[in-house]
Amino acid sequence: MSLKSNPRSLFLAALITGAVGLLGVKMLLGGMARARRRRLALAESRGASQDLQTDRDRLAAESLAVDDQLGDELGGEALPCCRAFHARVGAGPTLSFNSCRNFAT
Repeated sequence: MSLKSNPRSLFLAALITGAVGLLGVKMLLGGMARARRRRLALAESRGASQDLQTDRDRLAAESLAVDDQLGDELGGEALPCCRAFHARVGAGPTLSFNSCRNFAT
């Protein structure tokens, strides 16, 4: 069966070709928009991650200072434990003096 060369068949073929073309353009533009949104979200999350790391490091330093102060108030008995804890976890989550004391046991 061959395509007849009448105006009605040519119009139908052009209509189908146009619809497929528009669908392809829509998919292409949608993919580009999605990629742009993902790049922006990734850049935003990198910035937020750096802010969180800065806060984590600041809180870890504050926690160590508080642990040192509490250890001094208790006669220095908890100080080695806290230093060992902070050395092991690095600049990890900040924990209270009781967490350091529980770490030793």
